[in-house]
Amino acid sequence: MLPAAGSAATRFATPGARFPATELRLEPGDLLALYSRGVAETANRAGEPFGRDRIARHLGHAAGELPPEIARRLTRAVLVHGEDELRHDAGVLIARWVPR
Repeated sequence: MLPAAGSAATRFATPGARFPATELRLEPGDLLALYSRGVAETANRAGEPFGRDRIARHLGHAAGELPPEIARRLTRAVLVHGEDELRHDAGVLIARWVPR
């Protein structure tokens, strides 16, 4: 179960909190990308956040790569955008379902 929208972290930290969730079925070859809020919120000098649209573009361009390479490229793009400075936590996890 994944949150349908919004930040899950604060909701998980609140005992008894309820939030909308959705289920999805992953298929062999699907890519799952999880990232912390700090990745999307990393801003450049002009104050422009990296944002979800840039994350989606980077994931789309690198979809054929191995997960560690996708994570490395996304992390590097965030660092370049933020001029090598992260002001928040920034975590990335990329996984691909590989059938046996």
